[in-house]
Amino acid sequence: MVLAYNDIMELLRVLSEDRNLRVTVTESGKGALVAGGVAGLGGLVLGPIGLAVGGTVGGCLAAYMGQGKFKPLALVIMEDIKDEQRVQMVNAVVVGGEGTRGDR
Repeated sequence: MVLAYNDIMELLRVLSEDRNLRVTVTESGKGALVAGGVAGLGGLVLGPIGLAVGGTVGGCLAAYMGQGKFKPLALVIMEDIKDEQRVQMVNAVVVGGEGTRGDR
Protein backbone atom coordinates (compact mmCIF):
# COMPACT_ATOMS: atom_id res chain seq x y z
CA MET A 1 0.00 0.00 0.00
CA VAL A 2 1.62 3.19 -1.22
CA LEU A 3 0.41 6.58 -0.03
CA ALA A 4 1.05 9.64 -2.13
CA TYR A 5 2.35 12.83 -0.57
CA ASN A 6 -0.96 14.61 -1.27
CA ASP A 7 -2.92 11.83 0.46
CA ILE A 8 -0.77 12.11 3.56
CA MET A 9 -1.15 15.89 3.58
CA GLU A 10 -4.94 15.53 3.28
CA LEU A 11 -4.95 13.08 6.19
CA LEU A 12 -2.90 15.48 8.31
CA ARG A 13 -5.16 18.39 7.34
CA VAL A 14 -8.27 16.50 8.45
CA LEU A 15 -6.65 15.51 11.73
CA SER A 16 -5.24 18.96 12.45
CA GLU A 17 -8.73 20.49 12.46
CA ASP A 18 -9.36 18.95 15.87
CA ARG A 19 -8.25 21.04 18.84
CA ASN A 20 -7.53 18.04 21.06
CA LEU A 21 -5.12 16.69 18.47
CA ARG A 22 -3.21 19.99 18.41
CA VAL A 23 -2.95 19.83 22.21
CA THR A 24 -1.69 16.24 22.01
CA VAL A 25 1.02 17.15 19.51
CA THR A 26 2.09 20.25 21.45
CA GLU A 27 2.26 18.53 24.82
CA SER A 28 4.06 15.51 23.36
CA GLY A 29 6.63 17.85 21.85
CA LYS A 30 7.15 19.56 25.18
CA GLY A 31 7.61 16.19 26.87
CA ALA A 32 10.12 15.12 24.24
CA LEU A 33 12.12 18.30 24.77
CA VAL A 34 12.18 17.79 28.54
CA ALA A 35 13.17 14.11 28.26
CA GLY A 36 15.81 14.83 25.63
CA GLY A 37 17.18 17.83 27.48
CA VAL A 38 17.59 15.97 30.75
CA ALA A 39 19.13 13.01 28.92
CA GLY A 40 21.61 15.32 27.19
CA LEU A 41 22.48 17.01 30.45
CA GLY A 42 22.98 13.61 32.08
CA GLY A 43 25.27 12.60 29.22
CA LEU A 44 27.36 15.74 29.67
CA VAL A 45 27.74 15.19 33.39
CA LEU A 46 28.07 11.39 33.64
CA GLY A 47 28.89 10.24 30.11
CA PRO A 48 27.14 7.19 28.64
CA ILE A 49 25.64 6.14 31.97
CA GLY A 50 24.30 9.69 32.36
CA LEU A 51 22.39 9.30 29.11
CA ALA A 52 20.52 6.34 30.54
CA VAL A 53 19.96 7.95 33.92
CA GLY A 54 19.02 11.31 32.37
CA GLY A 55 16.66 9.65 29.89
CA THR A 56 14.91 7.79 32.68
CA VAL A 57 14.64 10.84 34.93
CA GLY A 58 13.67 13.10 32.02
CA GLY A 59 11.00 10.67 30.82
CA CYS A 60 9.50 10.42 34.29
CA LEU A 61 9.60 14.21 34.69
CA ALA A 62 7.94 14.73 31.29
CA ALA A 63 5.22 12.19 32.16
CA TYR A 64 4.55 13.93 35.46
CA MET A 65 4.41 17.37 33.82
CA GLY A 66 2.01 16.17 31.11
CA GLN A 67 -0.29 14.21 33.39
CA GLY A 68 -3.93 15.05 32.67
CA LYS A 69 -3.12 17.64 29.99
CA PHE A 70 -3.72 15.57 26.85
CA LYS A 71 -5.01 12.28 25.44
CA PRO A 72 -3.17 9.71 23.31
CA LEU A 73 -3.58 10.10 19.54
CA ALA A 74 -5.66 6.94 19.16
CA LEU A 75 -8.09 8.11 21.82
CA VAL A 76 -8.47 11.52 20.16
CA ILE A 77 -9.20 9.86 16.81
CA MET A 78 -11.71 7.40 18.30
CA GLU A 79 -13.55 9.81 20.61
CA ASP A 80 -13.06 13.43 19.64
CA ILE A 81 -13.10 13.86 15.88
CA LYS A 82 -16.40 14.30 14.11
CA ASP A 83 -17.86 11.54 11.95
CA GLU A 84 -17.38 13.71 8.86
CA GLN A 85 -13.68 14.10 9.65
CA ARG A 86 -13.35 10.36 10.28
CA VAL A 87 -14.85 9.64 6.83
CA GLN A 88 -12.48 12.15 5.20
CA MET A 89 -9.54 10.53 6.98
CA VAL A 90 -10.53 7.03 5.82
CA ASN A 91 -11.08 8.27 2.26
CA ALA A 92 -7.63 9.87 2.18
CA VAL A 93 -6.00 6.61 3.25
CA VAL A 94 -8.13 4.30 1.06
CA VAL A 95 -7.70 6.37 -2.10
CA GLY A 96 -3.96 6.58 -1.48
CA GLY A 97 -3.71 2.87 -0.74
CA GLU A 98 -5.25 1.87 -4.08
CA GLY A 99 -2.39 3.44 -5.96
CA THR A 100 -4.68 4.95 -8.56
CA ARG A 101 -2.45 7.97 -9.05
CA GLY A 102 0.54 6.19 -10.56
CA ASP A 103 2.41 5.77 -7.30
CA ARG A 104 3.57 2.21 -7.98
